[in-house]
Amino acid sequence: MTIPLNYTIFSNTNRLVLLQNDNLPFFNGELADAVREFEEGLEEEIILNFASLDAGLNLVKACYHQVIFAAGGLVKTPQGKLLVINRLGCWDLPKGKVEPGETMDLAALREVEEETGLQHITLGPLLIKTFHTYPIKGHQVFKETHWYAMTAPEQKLTAQTEEDITQAIWISPTELPEILQDTYGNIKLVIEAGL
Repeated sequence: MTIPLNYTIFSNTNRLVLLQNDNLPFFNGELADAVREFEEGLEEEIILNFASLDAGLNLVKACYHQVIFAAGGLVKTPQGKLLVINRLGCWDLPKGKVEPGETMDLAALREVEEETGLQHITLGPLLIKTFHTYPIKGHQVFKETHWYAMTAPEQKLTAQTEEDITQAIWISPTELPEILQDTYGNIKLVIEAGL
């Protein structure tokens, strides 16, 4: 994984972009107010510059009721096909919560296997970390997902319907533009990082 120049946090289509740029003024306002404006969708994009990108990310995480860690995979065949799933009507990639005591990479492998039935997976490097927020029981939670490159031979897939997955399919690179029209912003970042 290359060192990021920014982190983009998604809440629906709104973006909170964290920067580390010495040529711009550093954020010195009330962070809870900026996070609230982001969550309420008062602006489509809010940009905050910090002296340290990771310190800024940790400060933002502290504004949330809960932080959830997840892991997933961008799986390709040796022929270049890409595994995608359809969950709740949107195209997505297999991922899920990290279990207590589980490492990120092993969680990513487990989740890909569980959500798609995929076997014979070769784990590659960490591609990217993505961030998004969503409501659980009246509170916004922050989810950090670690995405790994993976390869596997093309094979029959089985969608994990109990996780609201209706399809698990292989697509060719020529089908990617259609998939990207109906997916989440953070999934677009993962695909960009892996291509």
